[in-house]
Amino acid sequence: LLVNPVGKHWGITNSIRLSLLLNLIGAALRTLINHHFGWVILGQFFIGMSSCFVYYNQMEFNFNWFHPKSRAIFNAILTLSVYIGGGLGNSVPLFFINPTGIHNEAEGQRQVYHYSLYMFYFILALCIVSLIIFRGQPPAGYG
Repeated sequence: LLVNPVGKHWGITNSIRLSLLLNLIGAALRTLINHHFGWVILGQFFIGMSSCFVYYNQMEFNFNWFHPKSRAIFNAILTLSVYIGGGLGNSVPLFFINPTGIHNEAEGQRQVYHYSLYMFYFILALCIVSLIIFRGQPPAGYG
């Protein structure tokens, strides 16, 4: 409901930036998991809001940046990347959290915190790369 007006009013580049900001805020809030689990819920809310922009921006980006003859393949790649990201999001914690190595609550909290911190840095790096890529405007004549 909010995504379409933001994209139409402020443009695709600013919509992408807002999505990155929401995702980064959510990741930062999730690093506070050991203080109160409510921070994780609030962080997931921001990440969920970001997801709405990701789905909308994907189609707008494809429509504005790629030639009509190549849109189908790029749409498939962009759609596949969303599903790959979801799959990685479900499997990456297995590389950071070792359930057999948790002998007390403090060790479990330490592992979860480090996982959250690594994910924050990873999302920050992706945001920086995305800001570099999307600093320009789409090619003229497409869309």
